[in-house]
Amino acid sequence: MGEALCDRSLLRGIAGDLKGATADADAAIAASPKLARAHLQRGMISIREKDASGAVKHCDEAIRLDPRSADALVARGQARLATKNADDYEPAVADFTKAIEFDPKLAAAYSGRVQARRKLGVPSEDLADDLAKVKELDAAADKKKAAANAEQPRFAVEPTPVDPARHGQALASAKKIDKLVAANYAKHDVKPMPKTTDEQFVRRVYLDIAGTIPSYKQTTSFLTSTDPDKRTKLIDELLGSEGYSSHFFNFWADILRYRDRLGEDVRGEPWRQWIKQSLTENKPYDKFVHEMLTAEGLVWENPATGYLQRDPGMPLDNVNNTIRIFLGTRIGCAQCHNHPFDKWTQKQFYEAAAFVYPTQTQTGGGDKRYWKEDPNPRLRDEYQSIEQEEEQRRQRYYQFEAHLRTNMKIVNDNPGRKIQLPKDYAYSDAKPGDVVQPKALFGPDIKPLPGETSRQTFARWLTSKENPRFALTIANRLWKQAFGAGQIEPVDDMMDSTVAENPDLMAFLESEMKRLDFDMKEYLRILYNTETYQRQSFDHEVAIGTPYHFPGPMLRRMTAEQAWDSFLTLARPEPGFQDVPMSLYKEAVAVDLAKDSAERVLESRDRVVQFDQMRNKVQDAYRSKYDRNVLMARASELPSPVPPNHFLRMFGQSDRELISASSTTGSVPQVLFMYNGPVTHMLLAEGSSIYNNIVKRKNASDAVRVVFLSILNREPDQEELATAISQVRGEQKAAVAFGNVVWSLVNTREFMFVQ
Repeated sequence: MGEALCDRSLLRGIAGDLKGATADADAAIAASPKLARAHLQRGMISIREKDASGAVKHCDEAIRLDPRSADALVARGQARLATKNADDYEPAVADFTKAIEFDPKLAAAYSGRVQARRKLGVPSEDLADDLAKVKELDAAADKKKAAANAEQPRFAVEPTPVDPARHGQALASAKKIDKLVAANYAKHDVKPMPKTTDEQFVRRVYLDIAGTIPSYKQTTSFLTSTDPDKRTKLIDELLGSEGYSSHFFNFWADILRYRDRLGEDVRGEPWRQWIKQSLTENKPYDKFVHEMLTAEGLVWENPATGYLQRDPGMPLDNVNNTIRIFLGTRIGCAQCHNHPFDKWTQKQFYEAAAFVYPTQTQTGGGDKRYWKEDPNPRLRDEYQSIEQEEEQRRQRYYQFEAHLRTNMKIVNDNPGRKIQLPKDYAYSDAKPGDVVQPKALFGPDIKPLPGETSRQTFARWLTSKENPRFALTIANRLWKQAFGAGQIEPVDDMMDSTVAENPDLMAFLESEMKRLDFDMKEYLRILYNTETYQRQSFDHEVAIGTPYHFPGPMLRRMTAEQAWDSFLTLARPEPGFQDVPMSLYKEAVAVDLAKDSAERVLESRDRVVQFDQMRNKVQDAYRSKYDRNVLMARASELPSPVPPNHFLRMFGQSDRELISASSTTGSVPQVLFMYNGPVTHMLLAEGSSIYNNIVKRKNASDAVRVVFLSILNREPDQEELATAISQVRGEQKAAVAFGNVVWSLVNTREFMFVQ
């Protein structure tokens, strides 16, 4: 019990939940008062809470129980340093020295002894041996960590490139778009923006397709290339990269309201990896949507069920969200009454909902489709017969029941489940309580095929090329993703009276989506190859409600994910954390309730815990040296949603409760975070990408050029070069010398906006 509580305390501490970590550590001490690890864990938490004297007290007890614990000695030494009491510095040196005796390979002990001796005024030359040892051990640890990381399982899918044979048609379609846009310029007397420079283009296209600024090497490679076709070749390269699926996962996660916890006892990670795989393999959009709408089973067996598990037991909310996301139409008001601003009646809402109302997101032991007899009574009786302490029996029982529920979260269809109009239905076209039959909202009505469930019929209607709003909606959404505004705005509130900004263009875009059989990469390939996209951003304010005629893409601030991933590009010379395959979770969680014993159910539950521990251990190798709570990974790999105090949330990532609720609006907390947060430390830490590129340069001028090409992806002008050189001249340490320059550039409007 004590060890398990210590494990949970550690995980909560990593997640930043110090209150929960403290409660678990205290509970571990109460359950196992002689467990040295529990007292050490409590002491480590006290250090983070800046309670140095309390930390010393807890570490004293840990050392009393385990006198040879090098980790406890190091923790007490660190706590003594944190008291800022000069009388504690000599005892701290003694703690670190004894820790080294017990574990000569503990880098933290040498590092702590250096800090303590510095506080005692020991000359730098007398610290050389310890500093050399720290460097040696850190290098060995990094090498060991890299080897271990290479062996760790990773979720990876080989990206599907765009088809070279379709390149000519893509360019022809791009020219047709430009012609339609130019005709609109003449109609509305619009002057187009100039063509982007190569510096502007390479930065924008990386941000728009891969979700991050290009690296220094990628920037210079593009800028020095003399290939006349380098722009279109780069577009193709990026559409075939892992960056595409990472960036567009963030786009879809915001729309689909993706969360790692979909509902009670249902995890979302299998769905996350299914979305990424679908994007990486370039699954046609109509198939992508159809699979989500028709998926059946458990989430680890059929991850597309994650879409339906996102609104568990709420079929009315699900149909409302589905129509809004995939057909760009809001019918939510008609759930309670006839729509006050559109044609939808309450009866029509219920007719649409009737398609999906038979769908359930869980079942029970009495469901004869899955079990001949209810497995729950047998398993519960078996559980009671397992020998265990009473306290453990009570705690494990909740885990046991939760695991049974998890294995019954089966998305299924019950044809006998019919929807009825509510008791307060107040319109003359039907009566309260009437059973409602499925009926399509628009277009020709659709009848079920033999053997087809009503949900499958609904999905076939919704994803059809004949559906008047399916291709239109995705064509418009992706146009907005490329240009910053839709041809139709808002993208998810179309009415019969809605007119696109450029009707001829919107009709062509819709027809192209259908011609391409919903190939999203090929559609985006066309948009990115247009002259319209490759014009400079329009940087004047466009009033709300004013039509935007696309003289160029709209000037946009980076999304939170683009900003985070761009900082990661500057900070890490190699890729960050990539999640482990959720097939390992499937192996751990799945049980056969009809055949397996209660002990086997508990073993499965324990394997899930072990899976999560393994996953956390893999993540530990990618945590920031400046803040162990910060996982150095692309936004698409981070928990979703991240905690409210994380960079992503602070810069506008939503809590994933509402459709497309992210924001790119500036705020005071963002400014304070950029002034005082760990970003600059991450960028200029020894070994970061930008640091490595700076220190290779022989003079300040070349180093400044590296900084500008890394952060703004362009050369500095003469005034900028002179100003930056004046900041760095005379300083020997690169991190100190260039800190102000880097900090200044990442805080510019030019960095934070997609030019």
